[in-house]
Amino acid sequence: MEIVQSLLTKMGIFHKPQIKALTTVFATILIACGKVNNTQLEPLQPTNRENLSPTV
Repeated sequence: MEIVQSLLTKMGIFHKPQIKALTTVFATILIACGKVNNTQLEPLQPTNRENLSPTV
């Protein structure tokens, strides 16, 4: 997250409290996306045995 903080600082339009809040928001979004990708999309993977079994 240091990269995000340095980019926001270089932009010069944000103050320190805003940078801290935006960094937290970005981190939360990244964590949420990681959890969605790992848990929600697992049944949709083509290697799932249920998807490979023939339907009768």
